[in-house]
Amino acid sequence: MRRLALALAVLASLVLVVTSGAVAANSGPHLAIKGAAHASGGRLQGAFTVQNTGTAKAAALTATVKLVSTGKKPTRLTAQRASVPALAPGDKRQVKVKATVPGKAQPGWSILACAGQCVKIGTLTAHGGAGPRPKKAVAPNAPTVPTPSPPTPQPPAPPTLCPIPSAAINYVADEPVQHAGCGVEYWVLVPSSYNAATPAPLLIWLHGCFGESFYDVSTVSPATEGKAQDWISLTLIGREEPGNECWTPSVDETKVLQALADVETHLNVNTHRVILGGYSSGGDLAYRTGFRHSSTFAGLLIENSSPFRDTESTQAESLAAATTKFHIVHLAHRQDTTYALAGVQSETNAVKAAGFPLELIERDGTHYDEPGEIVNGNPVPGTDADLRTYLLPHIDDGWTSP
Repeated sequence: MRRLALALAVLASLVLVVTSGAVAANSGPHLAIKGAAHASGGRLQGAFTVQNTGTAKAAALTATVKLVSTGKKPTRLTAQRASVPALAPGDKRQVKVKATVPGKAQPGWSILACAGQCVKIGTLTAHGGAGPRPKKAVAPNAPTVPTPSPPTPQPPAPPTLCPIPSAAINYVADEPVQHAGCGVEYWVLVPSSYNAATPAPLLIWLHGCFGESFYDVSTVSPATEGKAQDWISLTLIGREEPGNECWTPSVDETKVLQALADVETHLNVNTHRVILGGYSSGGDLAYRTGFRHSSTFAGLLIENSSPFRDTESTQAESLAAATTKFHIVHLAHRQDTTYALAGVQSETNAVKAAGFPLELIERDGTHYDEPGEIVNGNPVPGTDADLRTYLLPHIDDGWTSP
């Protein structure tokens, strides 16, 4: 009996040790990674989020983006490094992917995001590197195909209205709330200065490729930092799933109008002071929607985009569609290789020549910069800081639509 009791005691102690070890293994910090990236024109683009899903604070670290070949002895190339601050349990940090594809990288290599662990967020495609795309073969002595004359611009469709009002927006002042209605989803932030008896200005902001509307609604809302804000902020949801991260202007134009129609059924929006804005791909969608529904918007606020190039509407079509000349403030970064400054200047000059009051602001910076990144030999405030400093104040310029 003594031997049996001793054996049971030893077994119990082993179980206790194993159990304690399991609990310890599940405690402490744990970093989870989620995101997507791709290569275009020799540049890596995308974003990933690092979140502490553990129970203790995670120390600050350097996250990396790596390109890894296949095979038994894979080649690993580091394309980018980014600082991730210490994260409390539940906190997360978004890292923008923006780097040059190393010359040794080959199609089919994996794109990994590493922060404590490495997670695959994409694959290099055949045309993702810096080399030129192969030219399309042309048969010798092929007959010349006449160039068709440009189509006559068609008047844009009227804004889509909500047939049935959706559920009321139950909001807490100065905090983002997600809402669905009129066939779309969006984040909205109502500032503490809002008075339901007084119509308030509205800013509709559209994120860029790989952006997330949840983060952007705070970026364009000073109230989240305890600062004064007299407008309602709305960020449209709809292009945030892997493989579907950039706006398609010809398709998503309707979503902007649906979100506007829906929020107007719940909040007292000043319909003559609706401002539309966006960064990068969001700027493309904002330009197209603004030109084609010019009487709806008091003005546009644009960052690192271009009026016509990626809007799926030609310069002639966009300018012909506009029936009013709204205000535009366009912020461009001098070192942006996605929307090169020369092209932006050419297109914004065409907009000004058509009679639109457009202000072009040029600042040092690349397509997307974190605060303190070195550009042109000096640290820059960052893309989001430029947005808050140079664009958001124009909401109070008093612009109005007809």
